[in-house]
Amino acid sequence: MKKSILFVFLLSFFVACAPETTVPILTRTAQPTDLIPTGLMHNTAVPTRVDIPEMNEKVLVVSQGNYFIADLDGSAPVLLYSAEMEPLTMASLSSDKTKFAYFKNNFLYVLDIARQATIALNQDIIGSIGGNLRWSPDEKKLAMTCSNSQHPSNSICQIDAQSGQIEFLLNQSDTDQFCSVNYMAFFDWSNDGTTMVYTCFIVPEKGQKQAFAIYLYDIASKTSSRIFDSSLQDSIWYLHSTSLSPNNKYLLVSGAGQTPIDQVFLLDLTTNNMRQLTSGSEYHSDAFVWRIDGDSFYLHKTMIQSPYTESNFVMDTNGEVLFPVDVDGAIIE
Repeated sequence: MKKSILFVFLLSFFVACAPETTVPILTRTAQPTDLIPTGLMHNTAVPTRVDIPEMNEKVLVVSQGNYFIADLDGSAPVLLYSAEMEPLTMASLSSDKTKFAYFKNNFLYVLDIARQATIALNQDIIGSIGGNLRWSPDEKKLAMTCSNSQHPSNSICQIDAQSGQIEFLLNQSDTDQFCSVNYMAFFDWSNDGTTMVYTCFIVPEKGQKQAFAIYLYDIASKTSSRIFDSSLQDSIWYLHSTSLSPNNKYLLVSGAGQTPIDQVFLLDLTTNNMRQLTSGSEYHSDAFVWRIDGDSFYLHKTMIQSPYTESNFVMDTNGEVLFPVDVDGAIIE
């Protein structure tokens, strides 16, 4: 499972878009090694109220190449895409949980879940080396990294979910010098629809640190700002994914150090302070999606060695595990 997820997200490499970048301040958050919530380990502490969601809350899960929507307790799963077909590089579930979009072989498809009807939305997309596919908050558009025969350079694209018309929001020539000569990948779209997250990167040689930068793109002003520069830190050698919090205050960053073991970091966008939320050498840790409260997210862990056991938890922005989630696979949206 881990390999299939890394195949998608390791392709997303990263780099920069503003002339000046504040050096991220990296601090480490202590973690209970066995992932037991701290309130259970220290009875003297006053327990914090945990907002456990209703178990009928729907999430998008990928497990061994199968994509399905399920409740948080793993019940009522609905298969959206089977691993028996070709592997997907990008997929996204609409916020109302009624449509499933995915990209395969340079075709963008949309599945109406209730009707089980799939349409090919656009046939003129060349695709990208990596990144994510995301629905707009109003579910009228999709965003991804793409190009086509008329616009061959790597671009951040916005695609109408009905007509399939492509709007090229940002291409390499619109960015800084680093982006203009390297790869670009789209990562996330804010809940309020105002901001996109993307990266520019160089594909590293084996065993070498990846050069990348992370940017925020303001849709209204059509301007980018660099929020992270890999050359100014040494904790993240390989960038896998990023996710913007619902309140636009934090950025979850999943990546690996020199080891390389995947860990989860939290970048405070108001202070530019970065904290490492996970640690340890027995599990890979990744986080792809926030909970709606903006103060917690779904954490996915995979044992590094056989039998590669997977587990899911909800973790808060202080790095505390709140409760386990009984879902097989990784929660990606």
